Amino acid sequence: MISPLEFVAKRVTPYIRGLIAIQLVEGGFSQPRVASLLGVSQPMISKYLKYGVEGLLRKLEEAGIDRSEALAIAKSLALRLVESRAETLQALAVIEFSLLARGVICNGYVKATRIPEACKVLNIYHEAGDPYIAEVEHAYREMASIKGISRLIPEVGSNIVVLRRDAKSIVEAVAFPGRIIKVNDSLTAVGRPSYGGSRFMATMVLEAARLWGKYRAAIAAKRDERLLEALKSLGLNVCEFTPKRGLEKYFEDLRRAMEAQGKPCDIIDDRGGPGIEPITYILAPSAAEAVSILREAVRIFYSSKTPSKSMSLESAKFEASESSPLDTLASSRGP
Repeated sequence: MISPLEFVAKRVTPYIRGLIAIQLVEGGFSQPRVASLLGVSQPMISKYLKYGVEGLLRKLEEAGIDRSEALAIAKSLALRLVESRAETLQALAVIEFSLLARGVICNGYVKATRIPEACKVLNIYHEAGDPYIAEVEHAYREMASIKGISRLIPEVGSNIVVLRRDAKSIVEAVAFPGRIIKVNDSLTAVGRPSYGGSRFMATMVLEAARLWGKYRAAIAAKRDERLLEALKSLGLNVCEFTPKRGLEKYFEDLRRAMEAQGKPCDIIDDRGGPGIEPITYILAPSAAEAVSILREAVRIFYSSKTPSKSMSLESAKFEASESSPLDTLASSRGP
């Protein structure tokens, strides 16, 4: 007998690891460095390279995983691995669970077990409905539908984070563990939204909620002067921030910068620094509102006309109230 977890461990994870290795080597990392990051031997890295992207993708397709999703997973995890091995391992675990819960490996699992009813076993991995996970999933679908949004995705990927009502820690925040990345001209979310999916953005929203109460969600976008001007035209308060002391003191410096504003920061204009990509963070009371603000700002970004501040912002908020599936729930508002 082959359990679903055994199937993933043998037929999925090794080939994802191979794709990650190729991504890193092609990105300029030495084979010994990649081997160290992945926790494998250097000869294994050579074996991955010899196998090649196409060979690895064929194996993953045999397991039931679409090649575009496989490439997106590998790209996202490669980006994370350079930053934190622990967070990458957590993201990989969530992604593997997501593949099981969504039944992605169903056909491959049937072939491996030779049991026609084997897919029924995967039902145990289906999660009960969670309003916060649903909120992030809905926001992602809305974000992915924004025309031209791929141009405004950071190199390290984007994310959508939502805090539970009265959240006190990052484990009470939902986000995509593998981030949202650009694949050609469209977006791909890597993994399924989960608690603790983004420690960095969750900490940012928690700090904003502690200071001003009303914020409960955030979206990351590429820093672009035209996008910032569009956000300002919506009447949003843009707070400039330069992390001069790096990631180690990032949130200490951000907290001081936000406190010095004297009023809520709707937008965090992170201007970046050594090892830190410039990124624009949109804060809002809900994920739907954050996406609607982003949608309106992107429309202005590509337009030659700038609408009036009050009408544009109210339009964005109205659109959010119509599109959110959690509109009638108390959890869709508040810190």
